Amino acid sequence: MIRIKDSVTVVCGPYKLKSVDLTTETVELEINEEYLGTYDGTKPHIQTIISKPVADETIRDEFEKGTIDFYSAGTGEKIEAALTKVEEGKLDANYGLVPGTRINEMRYMCDFGPTQFEEVRRAIAYIVDRDEINKQLTGGYGTVVDCYATDATADFAAIKDDIESELIHYSYDLDKAKQELIDGGWTLNEKGEEYKEGTDKYRYKEVDGELMKLKVEVACCEDDYSKLYNTVIPPEAEKIGMEYKYTSMDFALMINHLNRQGIDEPEYNIFYSSIGIPEILFYWNCFDDDPSLMGSWNVNYISDPELKAIGKEMQKVDPEDIDGFRKLYGKFQLAYNKKLPSLPMGSGVSYMFFNPKLKNFVPRAHVGWGAMVLDAYFEE
Repeated sequence: MIRIKDSVTVVCGPYKLKSVDLTTETVELEINEEYLGTYDGTKPHIQTIISKPVADETIRDEFEKGTIDFYSAGTGEKIEAALTKVEEGKLDANYGLVPGTRINEMRYMCDFGPTQFEEVRRAIAYIVDRDEINKQLTGGYGTVVDCYATDATADFAAIKDDIESELIHYSYDLDKAKQELIDGGWTLNEKGEEYKEGTDKYRYKEVDGELMKLKVEVACCEDDYSKLYNTVIPPEAEKIGMEYKYTSMDFALMINHLNRQGIDEPEYNIFYSSIGIPEILFYWNCFDDDPSLMGSWNVNYISDPELKAIGKEMQKVDPEDIDGFRKLYGKFQLAYNKKLPSLPMGSGVSYMFFNPKLKNFVPRAHVGWGAMVLDAYFEE
């Protein structure tokens, strides 16, 4: 927004500022008559928009009273409560399901310690009941993903049916976890002798002429996700000869360790985190092991020739060759699913409830409410 000589306001968007009430933090917008429209000529139809803060605890009540025209519910309890009211005829609303654009993950550091080995990363995946954990955390309103994508990703939606049967759906299986460790050479005890289940507590492996203990250090916060993970995973790790030690800390400190800022040496092998998956992602940077990209783009510090090579192939595809790109995209997702730079734990969904008089209002991922309102209009 530009103001010239305190009288003429110039804006480039579909709406311009009409008034602001600092006491109530209410902002009123009106149509910008000079707006030329979006790329396809779309212009706004709703004359006035009023934006105001509403407490999360009372937002559904505000909607029911008609003081707001739409809101989003993102937890199982809130979704279920609103859907029940709609089905019982107690809440007059239309609604749409919006797939999540973020993945909750166990982010492995792949450049040191046991998690540098893909067999260990897969073994951890097999001691976690991701389906049950996701169900408990989302109330059943979420999905367990098996690759570096969510149902909101257009490229993944286009190829999902083609590759889904080939993706490994990691679920609780101690025998598979143990076999991964055996295949990875974790067959020794602390004396360098053969590991004997039931006698030896932890597994070891010879790495660079020294014994490495199968111990993973985890950094996390005090949130519901971390508390549940830390309740169910450590005892299962013990069953396969792995020490799984977590340290709870405040978010700022965890981010410092994650970004390796202000620390001497990396200490934690796993971080409980969340990552957004945009529609356009530079895979060729995210899995390139060039030192200048480590930590900034390559957040797993992984050096994997296959992932890197596929990423570089994707970069070279002609922008008009969508089918060619998606073929490589599917190849990448299958490789990611096997190498597991991170273990995807799940992706949530949200439900957007809106006034039935609001027509052509389409809840969808990757856009804010401003884009949805731009297409919409009221019909009495």
